[in-house]
Amino acid sequence: MLAILFLLVAALFVYAAYNDTQTMLIPNWISASLIALYPIRYFVAPETITDPLMDLAWMGGFFVVGFIFYAFKWFGAGDVKLITAGVLWFGHAFAPEFLVGTAFGGALIAILVILVRTFGQFYWRIQKYMPALQKKEHFPYGLGIVIGALYALYVQGSIWGIL
Repeated sequence: MLAILFLLVAALFVYAAYNDTQTMLIPNWISASLIALYPIRYFVAPETITDPLMDLAWMGGFFVVGFIFYAFKWFGAGDVKLITAGVLWFGHAFAPEFLVGTAFGGALIAILVILVRTFGQFYWRIQKYMPALQKKEHFPYGLGIVIGALYALYVQGSIWGIL
């Protein structure tokens, strides 16, 4: 049952990234679904959650940090909500893997976007598949978030014998 939850969480993150590349928006229902899956995970596999109150505290802390990032226009609101939901899902035990993976994924995507926008002779082809790249001052950070989420899911799954 836990493997099914992991697949569902992975699918939600991937869909969020896809939607972000198309519209620069991450629907609220994705973050809400991730948050709603947390108590289901607690009842299905309580051994995977060591301290639910600490997980909620981490989620609240990262929401505050994300709100500050949003206020300075460093992140979009959807990115903040998705990262906050991800921090809850991965819990305090695996939030560092999620956040470090997200930072590396975001940096990789940023470098690729800069290279494509600067030197890409095939930029018009990429725009066909990622319309959000037409906004020159921003890029879809949902791709970086999904890289962090998939990495954290891989680490969690390896430890618990799911993968």
